[in-house]
Amino acid sequence: MRGIVPTAAVHIVDAEWLGPDVVDVTYKDATGARAGALLFRSREGELEVVEEGRPWSFDSDANAFKLAAEAKRISLGYLFDPYLAVATGGYRRDRRLRPGRTAAARRRPP
Repeated sequence: MRGIVPTAAVHIVDAEWLGPDVVDVTYKDATGARAGALLFRSREGELEVVEEGRPWSFDSDANAFKLAAEAKRISLGYLFDPYLAVATGGYRRDRRLRPGRTAAARRRPP
């Protein structure tokens, strides 16, 4: 909202009516500092809504979002499944360390 502070736009955090002509407004400025002001009906013409709605939205291409989410999931797969990390990475497991081989077979070179 523009017009509460003369130099910049602010983000309204809370507003409480104190009567038919007065509203108590709590706002955040561009630096993140919180402040408050009493706004009277006579200043209503000076106020201007700069941006309505959310600062972000999910109205983009859904398939592109799914592709990016899947790529991120695969890149973080090593955190949850170490075998996936070995399978997708450039690392080859030593054949001697495979489960199911006997201790004697592990001692023999491949």
